[in-house]
Amino acid sequence: MMSPFTKGSNRTRGGKLQFHLKIEKMNMRKILLYLALFIFTLGLANAQSKEKQPVVKIESVIKNDQGQPVPGAKVYGKEGTVIVMSDASGRFTITVPLSTELLIECDGYEPQVVSQDAAFSGITLKPSPFLMGERDDVHVPFGTIKKADLLGDVSAISPSEFVEYDNTQNVYDAITGRFAVFNTGNIRGLGNAMVVLDGIPRYSSIYEVNLNMEEVDQITVMKDAGAVALYGTQARNGVIIITTKRGKAYKRDINVSAQYGIATPKALPEYFGSADYMELYNEACLNDGLSTKYDAATINSYRTGNPYRYPSVDYYSSGYLKSFKTYSKVIAEFSGGNENTQFYANMGWGRNGSLLDFGQGKDANSNRFNARANVDFRINSFIRSNVDIAGILNFSKSPAGSYFSDAATLRPYLFSPLLPIDLMERNNETLQDMVSARKNEVDGRYLLGGTQQNQTTPFADVYAGGINQPMSRTMQFNNGIDVDLAMLTKGLSLKTNMSFDFYNYYNQSIANTYSIYAPVWLATSDSITGLTQYGTDARPGTQNVGSPDFLRRLGFFAQVDYKRSFGSHNVAATLLGFANTVKLKGTLQPDKNTHIGLRAAYNYNNKYYIDFSSAYISSNKLAEGSRGAFSPTLSLGWTISKEDFLSDKKNIDYLKLKASTGVINTDQSLGGFYYYESVYGGQGSYTWADGAWSNSGVGSTRGANTALDFEQRREINLGLEGQFFNRSVWIDATVFSTRIANKYTRRTTLYPTYYSDFIPYDNYDMDGYSGAELGITYSKKLGDFGFDIGVVGMYLNSKVIQKDEIYSEGYLYRKGKPVDSYFGYEAEGLFRDAADISSHAFQTFGVVKPGDIKYKDQNGDNIIDNNDQVKIGRWNAPLTYGLNLKLTYKNFSLFAIGTGSNGADAFLSGSYYRPDGDEKYSVIASERWTEATKETAKYPRLSAKTNTNNDQTSTFWQYANNSFSLNRVQLTYDMPERICSKLAMKTLSIYVSGSGLATISKQNDVRYLTVGSEPQYRYFTLGLRSMF
Repeated sequence: MMSPFTKGSNRTRGGKLQFHLKIEKMNMRKILLYLALFIFTLGLANAQSKEKQPVVKIESVIKNDQGQPVPGAKVYGKEGTVIVMSDASGRFTITVPLSTELLIECDGYEPQVVSQDAAFSGITLKPSPFLMGERDDVHVPFGTIKKADLLGDVSAISPSEFVEYDNTQNVYDAITGRFAVFNTGNIRGLGNAMVVLDGIPRYSSIYEVNLNMEEVDQITVMKDAGAVALYGTQARNGVIIITTKRGKAYKRDINVSAQYGIATPKALPEYFGSADYMELYNEACLNDGLSTKYDAATINSYRTGNPYRYPSVDYYSSGYLKSFKTYSKVIAEFSGGNENTQFYANMGWGRNGSLLDFGQGKDANSNRFNARANVDFRINSFIRSNVDIAGILNFSKSPAGSYFSDAATLRPYLFSPLLPIDLMERNNETLQDMVSARKNEVDGRYLLGGTQQNQTTPFADVYAGGINQPMSRTMQFNNGIDVDLAMLTKGLSLKTNMSFDFYNYYNQSIANTYSIYAPVWLATSDSITGLTQYGTDARPGTQNVGSPDFLRRLGFFAQVDYKRSFGSHNVAATLLGFANTVKLKGTLQPDKNTHIGLRAAYNYNNKYYIDFSSAYISSNKLAEGSRGAFSPTLSLGWTISKEDFLSDKKNIDYLKLKASTGVINTDQSLGGFYYYESVYGGQGSYTWADGAWSNSGVGSTRGANTALDFEQRREINLGLEGQFFNRSVWIDATVFSTRIANKYTRRTTLYPTYYSDFIPYDNYDMDGYSGAELGITYSKKLGDFGFDIGVVGMYLNSKVIQKDEIYSEGYLYRKGKPVDSYFGYEAEGLFRDAADISSHAFQTFGVVKPGDIKYKDQNGDNIIDNNDQVKIGRWNAPLTYGLNLKLTYKNFSLFAIGTGSNGADAFLSGSYYRPDGDEKYSVIASERWTEATKETAKYPRLSAKTNTNNDQTSTFWQYANNSFSLNRVQLTYDMPERICSKLAMKTLSIYVSGSGLATISKQNDVRYLTVGSEPQYRYFTLGLRSMF
């Protein structure tokens, strides 16, 4: 016989469903066809470029500015299609078309483009100036700045620096552990940082970013007010700038990467079976003074009897879930160009499988297809333009229902998922007629089981309920124009950028109806003598489209830049106008952000710096007369290592001191419009004619305040950055103090309680955040062996500085306590007996019995109520840190990165830990309170009723959420050049990696477990990267 844990599959799918799946396969074929066509087109263009042309053989030598030969320099000719390398004496030979130009690149030197004629006479490379070279550009709001000129608290990294040894494909993961931030999305505890993609705010959180790492050129995390001021009101929480790659003149690359892996669950919930559940529920009834529900014979039958008659369903067993699911990804990118036009293109496809191992769940999957094209071109001698187009298509297929949600709630004895046909009486014609008339079956041997109370089941949904195919499409478009206005004055330029984004989502489903069968069993044997059918079997094949959603974004900015040097005096200025509009489904009014920005910067000899960045913002969420505000910031810098008194300090290679202060005005905390207006609504009623007639009344629900103003972020930062010991050690440290002032609130303490309906919104509350950030990296190379180690960390403290509040007890006030404080009850263990209850303060959360949680009477009034809540913890960790390590030996590299946090608290919650009523029992219940375990019990007694007393937020359920996680490990081997050349490749690397591997924590069993949705996974990947 097949047990309830055994899997199966549908006998039929339905003609229309098969047609739908064929259409899906055709769509995938089209996508792959377009990808192949795109690659073919590039290849054709390349082939055409190889048509016979007059050529010239160039023999030359490359030296540095000291006249020494430069070995290992790459020489690119014919727009990057011909590449040679200089030998030990700096000499090279290359054959290229006539009148071509050469690009020369070498580590430690500035890239240089030379004409054919100049190449014959020898080439001299200039060393890259420290932090001021062509490769040292950092993307900042509306421009780029050299690393040496940065004044703000800014961290930047380019994926090209790590993707060869750390193949993470997630922007969130790329930042985590590398930058000193509070956590990846929440930079300084203020909330989710805004994410800017290619100059335009496109995401409200880093978690929304959906890019391949290969298409990213740089990620810049901007933390302080001075660094983000030019983005106006949206920059309240900091900004993460992501820029995508662009083509490079005279250089052509084709890169392909592919990976395949498996994902294994870290942990799965564990629940008691039917017999144990019944015994525990009987105990819960007795605890509440109720009669037991299940007799001993019934319990024994569910423990030892036929599993179809007496089911004990384990939704997480190997009969329903695989031990792992698979995933794969392929990415190809192409770039190149000449002096007039450069292009970059990226295409990728990724697929994730399913953990379900039966029915439609076997074939469940999610897919992502992306395409991007960035083109830069010259219009004339002083105007350039760019056009960027990107598209992302996410589509998936899953069975009807919500399996993991049901698995966490449905009790194990409710029904048998499958009913064996061979257990049904053969000589019962009525029964056999019903079996013969079936429309759904599993493996030709089973009917779908259920009961009158469970006419839909997660198993029947997966087998016969139909499919869901949610789909989302994202399109992004940019067009920029750059005008060189040097004809007016040297260093003057104009730039405009227009962007348009469109996102839409819908769920395309095919909904089937199905019958389930409730069995009638013979009293004397395990045979089914009758069936009750509930529901009807129908496969209409109709595609339904539902859950539509969309977003439309239109952005524009124009800026005038001036940048010029007068000897040792360097000046830069930017004046810009910015507008951004976002329209969401279901909103009557789009969210608009407009402002004017001004930046003026000066430095003397790259030693003394001053920067003034500001924005004049406007808001349509505030009343006329209060809709504008000025946000000024000031930053100072001093490269102290350039001073004479440090010139003889050999261990100090570079040292800069930085300071900044400023104010950011913002309306981002206002969730809607017209908060400044009074609001009236239905309230009460009145009667007349001795009650014969009545009508509803109208009353105030909020007062007006046309003086409602902007919230403010006020900030001071002090920083230091430097390189030491022959540039082997890099240190970046910052201390900061931030206040979020003029927060929106309704000041109830100013009015009597009967006036609450007239209280307006006002600016009053204030929170403070202060802390320190530190980043240290150390690099060393010893022969063939090299290693790099980096440590980053942040300590953040927050405090409520001002709050409109009034309480009867001092310990209830939030003022002076961390902003992220948990308030709850201080638990004093579990009540031992009735005497313990009677001698304790009265608890107001329902009937209390031995085994229930005992709370401390904080104010001594002999009553436990809201007035006894105290600060018991905080949800954010004050200390967060990261550690990354890279070891290299010849062609091998080993990389590991981990993150940790200390000082946060969390709570055991949900029915898995706190069951009451008839909810299913997890293995946690084995450590419950009973009379026999009252001295050792970890959890309260069981209750068959709703137990409000034990469900309070308290220290009983609290645990220290400290941990250190090994996020990723990757071992990479770079194939030797001789092998790559035989494969017609420039480079080829193979790697194995793992992510989510391990966590050091006292609460791993809690941290790993996800209840009610898909589990957390460990990922193991095999991949390769190649360049052509």
